[in-house]
Amino acid sequence: MQAHVAGRQRRHLDLHEGCSARVPGLLLCGHSRTTHAVGEELWAGLQAHSHPCWEVHWIAAGAVEWWAGDQPAADLGAHWCQVVPPGLRHGSATGMLEPCEVWWMQLDPDRLAGIPARHRAQIARGLRALPRAFPAGDLGPDWAGLGAAVAQAAGQPAGSLPAFLAQARLAQLLTRILLEQHRLSASPLAGLAARVGDPGAGIAALARAAGCSPSSLHRRFRQDLGITPAAWLRRQRLNRAKRLLREGDHDITAIASALRFASSQQFATQFRQLTGITPSDYRRRTRALAR
Repeated sequence: MQAHVAGRQRRHLDLHEGCSARVPGLLLCGHSRTTHAVGEELWAGLQAHSHPCWEVHWIAAGAVEWWAGDQPAADLGAHWCQVVPPGLRHGSATGMLEPCEVWWMQLDPDRLAGIPARHRAQIARGLRALPRAFPAGDLGPDWAGLGAAVAQAAGQPAGSLPAFLAQARLAQLLTRILLEQHRLSASPLAGLAARVGDPGAGIAALARAAGCSPSSLHRRFRQDLGITPAAWLRRQRLNRAKRLLREGDHDITAIASALRFASSQQFATQFRQLTGITPSDYRRRTRALAR
């Protein structure tokens, strides 16, 4: 376990490396809680890079802004996964990490142990078929179970019961990711952002776009995405602001007006609450890191 501190504690990191000796197929797994926006000094791996293995991230809280391959940067909020195949370059759009909580692992599905060969093949095929980023439901207990099992297996021989438990937890988590992505791809919330064109849309408009009542919409959001519709709309509006800051020379006051903020000051305040930095700093960072 490692903990990074700068001034006030900004990031807590639990990292388990060299897991493959006890859990075949699992190279490392980690858990990070970041309370303030941090840059490369506290988070290795924000710059463009790749791995010779699969890498899976799951966002427990907050959001990240990462890209993979030739796809543009995506704002991944709570209960979203990013799955990066071997050799694919990926990184952060800003060179920083917003306040968030993230679980991740690196693995080789062909080396999984403790499950039948046909199930290993199913998991490997399922990973290859996944989109790079997708909603994946509440996987918190599964990730926490894997982390605890890997910690318990540390120092134990490969064939021990703790090591076997960690193998089972890994297979369970991978299976849950595949099943949840399949379930949520059929949810009324799938593709909802594309159907809501107005960044200032209210709950009623959102419910109409999803084809359900406001009460059903609230229940579905809590069940599938772990947030309220109002929180989702707020993030969508600020995500639109990020794109405008990245892609054009729009004045910040004009962006605030176009997105229906009461003032540029309100826009800057909400933007900083979400990302940890000001709109001006965000624009500067993204342009400095333009690929």
